[in-house]
Amino acid sequence: MRDGFIISVFNYCDRWCDTCSLSSYCRVFVATTGDEASSEINMGALVGAAPHDRPPAPPKWLEDVLEELNSLAGRPFTHEELLAGEPTMAAAHQEIYERAKAYCVWVHDGVGHRQYDRHRDPTDPRAVISWFSSLTASTIRRALTGLADFDGNREAPPDHEGAAKVALLGIDRSYAAWQQLVTDHGLSAVRARPCLEALAWLRARLEAAIPDARAFVRPGFDEPEAVARLRAAAASRPPERAW
Repeated sequence: MRDGFIISVFNYCDRWCDTCSLSSYCRVFVATTGDEASSEINMGALVGAAPHDRPPAPPKWLEDVLEELNSLAGRPFTHEELLAGEPTMAAAHQEIYERAKAYCVWVHDGVGHRQYDRHRDPTDPRAVISWFSSLTASTIRRALTGLADFDGNREAPPDHEGAAKVALLGIDRSYAAWQQLVTDHGLSAVRARPCLEALAWLRARLEAAIPDARAFVRPGFDEPEAVARLRAAAASRPPERAW
């Protein structure tokens, strides 16, 4: 915890803030909702009136560094620089990412002419399928490019293992959602089979590529006892004054 937030909880989540039980402990969520509230006509004045701690002015050396960075940022990158900065992955893993992208495109463009994109209820399996198709492809890419850059230093949990775990959990939920469409919503098993087979293939190949992914401990999400103590401590504190 730092300043009331779980450190790095947002690095290994599924980005579905509306369904997250830890959003109040997420610095990114709180900052994002604050920005959204500031843009609302009826909320802007209230947000602006809330007390904010003003950070101290940076030292002169940091101002110089920031000025130099801003100057460099204003120069467009050359094509060679863009290629050099592009993350890479092992050739043997490229097929995993390509298959994940193909599944994502098929869900969004091929299944019922984007019908799945219209659903946002997290209890609806179509919403689950739509949400995790994009997330799975992006986190698989993050995991495989991170694996390619991994130098073997395990002083901190490797990020590529955490990204792979997020992808695997998304695959698990997507697989269950397709099954639910068949059992509860009348989808033909023949129509669902290619999706189930694609997800099963992705799961097996990703687990083989990053075998320690399932054991990765995501801050907050995989620490139920610590979160329970955190909530108990918050509940025992007296309520703050509203003025």
